[in-house]
Amino acid sequence: MTILDMLPGQKARVIAFTNKTTETNFLSFGLLPNSVLLLRRKAPFGGSLYIILESHVMAIRQSEAADVLIEII
Repeated sequence: MTILDMLPGQKARVIAFTNKTTETNFLSFGLLPNSVLLLRRKAPFGGSLYIILESHVMAIRQSEAADVLIEII
């Protein structure tokens, strides 16, 4: 399951990353394995996804969201 499969308002725990480039970018932002995130909203027409990680709000592309494996909590 990836962030793309989440519904707004759901919380999830990061399990792993499927792309090394995306993993490097997210690790530098503090999105680590076992981090808990909340999907705030999905922009219409295939736009960005807005996630809350601790007290930070991040907008990520759908292609990046597809590289993050999660489990819903």
